[in-house]
Amino acid sequence: MNDIKICCICGKPFVGYGNNPVPVSNSGVCCDPCNIAVVVPARALAAQNAAIIAAADNITSKPLQRTESGKFNALVGKLVEVEFVDSYDGDIEVGVLHKDTLATYTKNPDANNAQIRGYWLDREDGEIHFKKSHVKSIQEAAQPDEKINALIGKSVFIKFVDGSVAAGFFHRQIIITDNGAPITHYYVETPSRRIRFYASDIKTIREH
Repeated sequence: MNDIKICCICGKPFVGYGNNPVPVSNSGVCCDPCNIAVVVPARALAAQNAAIIAAADNITSKPLQRTESGKFNALVGKLVEVEFVDSYDGDIEVGVLHKDTLATYTKNPDANNAQIRGYWLDREDGEIHFKKSHVKSIQEAAQPDEKINALIGKSVFIKFVDGSVAAGFFHRQIIITDNGAPITHYYVETPSRRIRFYASDIKTIREH
């Protein structure tokens, strides 16, 4: 006897194995009618949007674009932290950076995917579209590093990639952005000042 299942999309009971509801839902199973009417079209749309975004991001590899927007284009496709010029209290947005064109903005494959508008962030709770002039600072989001984290709370000696050095007590600061994304910053407390930096800024670090 077949078990009765509840469709995670329409909420109605059905009999059978059920269908994978991704990308409409990440849990449960859906009935055949919802799979045909909702899930399959959603997958086709997701594939279409992914192709549009990939084509737009590929623009960053063109020589003229590399020259004009080198720092930004090097971060396309990566998880980044962005502070905007109109931000208050140091608010930072986190998301995957993409090249913004008319096609990516409208999600219309027939739109002009070479008409450059700027950039956009793919965040957990929605997109933010912006231009370079709107950005106060941008850099790749810091990722956890077990070797570095093991030294938190200890006195350390650090050599930075820019050639400078610092010694002091090592601390970590986790910031939750407005869209709920955690980002990790580090700082060293020296006798004269606090030096704030990212894991990517560290060349070598050892207990002092």
